[in-house]
Amino acid sequence: MQAETVLKALADGSRLKIVSYLMSGPKFVEQIARQLNISVSTASFHLEKLKAAGLVRDEKVQYYKSYSLSENALNVKLVELVSEIESDGHGFENEVILECFENGRLVKFPVQKMKRQVVLTEIAKKLTKKGGYTEREINVALADFYDDFITLKRELVSFGLVESKDGRYRSTMKKNNNI
Repeated sequence: MQAETVLKALADGSRLKIVSYLMSGPKFVEQIARQLNISVSTASFHLEKLKAAGLVRDEKVQYYKSYSLSENALNVKLVELVSEIESDGHGFENEVILECFENGRLVKFPVQKMKRQVVLTEIAKKLTKKGGYTEREINVALADFYDDFITLKRELVSFGLVESKDGRYRSTMKKNNNI
């Protein structure tokens, strides 16, 4: 059970009411819609979200679908869900990368320092040329990530993710294990 999906599915009042209603046993989508005073299509939408989270399952009964709670769906403790999120450890970083990169290219340079560090760390990981880069080479490499490669280079150096030594730029990612 994926914690974020489950918590997002349960973060909606209508879906909570559906889960509560299904605790008394399997129901057809029409029954659920009538009970909650919502349209059948809205009920179906919410049921699909619950199903995707693994909280609800469906079973075909003639021409209709019968929905019921999945076994063990509500036996999961909040502590287990939270520990699942903590064990991932990369949720924030992944969100920032998805938000700021598109097809490997930086489309949004974050203002917030923590987000900027995630973005710069991601770029520094990809600067792997043995022997480092000349000024021109680093500019070309960074221009592949972002049009304002000068700002990118300055930020990478100021965060200590790239060092400039003897006219060559090198990623320090192997040295910065704490980032």
